[in-house]
Amino acid sequence: MKLSQKLSRASIAPSPTKGGAKCGALDDKNDPELAKIVEVWPTLPEQIKTTIKDLIDKHTTEAKADGGKKEKG
Repeated sequence: MKLSQKLSRASIAPSPTKGGAKCGALDDKNDPELAKIVEVWPTLPEQIKTTIKDLIDKHTTEAKADGGKKEKG
């Protein structure tokens, strides 16, 4: 299942606790950019969410195709 399908089915909402993810995986001190995405995700228009999910799917597909040698960042 593609990430875009998983995210469409999942409810992504920031946690009321500092760090963002309900599981505590996010720590805005370690990755403030990701924490910001999680924070604003519920308010984003569906078109923007779809674009982000499609970009992630494209990146992961390309990374798998080249054996994970794709540059990070």
